[in-house]
Amino acid sequence: MIRRMVTPADIGSVVAPLLRIVWSDGHQSVYTWRSLRLSCPCAACKGEWTVRRHLDPASVPENVRALRIERVGAYAMMPFHSYADKPGIGEFLPAPVQERLDIYRREVLDRFDVPADRHYQSSHRGHLSHLQEGEAAVLTDEIVRMTTLTGTAEEIADLLRRLEAAGLTNLTIWIPPNKTREAVLEVRDRIMPLLDRTAA
Repeated sequence: MIRRMVTPADIGSVVAPLLRIVWSDGHQSVYTWRSLRLSCPCAACKGEWTVRRHLDPASVPENVRALRIERVGAYAMMPFHSYADKPGIGEFLPAPVQERLDIYRREVLDRFDVPADRHYQSSHRGHLSHLQEGEAAVLTDEIVRMTTLTGTAEEIADLLRRLEAAGLTNLTIWIPPNKTREAVLEVRDRIMPLLDRTAA
């Protein structure tokens, strides 16, 4: 059984003085914008390769704010977008996806102002970059876990080992263009060492 991933159920606004997040397990977190900025793990703040950096707290204003908040999940919509392309594949999709197809039809496909044989054109708007209206209602933690490399570094390394043991020899990862460098460095620094250590 797949352990359910705790995800944000409600995320506060960038105009609020503090960021409040209510998690799917009922836990609530409150962050100052400055503490989030000081915790930034990107290469510009923490360094990369052989160059280590330290973000100087004195350089971060007390009143720093985020410009926007983005939810992740568009990648997990891929099986649904494939269904919009070829509805006949519905019976071959994994059970957790099949169980959500009625919701997808009702919340997404039926809202498109195009004939059914053109749903695929509308469903691919935002493909791999953002969720369209209604798509958030389709996703579950299980579907996100099934269709994406989501989890801790250890969980992702374990999944990659299981995929290799099942015969997978090649893997393509779709990364949003604005996150490419960050994602590649994270895989290199956090996941590959786990795979190398277990292979030795």
